Amino acid sequence: MKAKDYFKKIEKLEKGIDLKKQRVEIFRQIAGSPASPRYSHMPKPPQRRSMSPMADALDKALDLEEEIKTDEIKLNAMKVEALDIIGEMPSTVHQQILIGRYFEHLSWDKLIAKVLYERRYVYKMHGRALCSFEKIVHDRKKTLKDT
Repeated sequence: MKAKDYFKKIEKLEKGIDLKKQRVEIFRQIAGSPASPRYSHMPKPPQRRSMSPMADALDKALDLEEEIKTDEIKLNAMKVEALDIIGEMPSTVHQQILIGRYFEHLSWDKLIAKVLYERRYVYKMHGRALCSFEKIVHDRKKTLKDT
């Protein structure tokens, strides 16, 4: 797997967790506010659900919270693995660039200001850092196959 793909998976999982948290908040708002009664003289079909809309919203919120917990465990495991790989890099500049870009979510301008190098040099070091990341992953897989 390419290094950028790995970091994109982490970012996608983070965004997915954030969206689920927003949905939980909306479901909790729905569950907390009573619905207004509907008056109609039209006959209604028999109810298929036994729960109220408030209970349904609360149930969905609880289900989403469980999904969030499992996603957060997976995310933390991926981050720990990536940080272990970054920690094995011999260059502290590579480490600083990858952590700043993919864990602190710094823009290029802020990252350049942080590392105090020229823009082109930071781009070049970023590419080398990704290659170094991929090499360490490859070496780890090779070591696992050999054992």
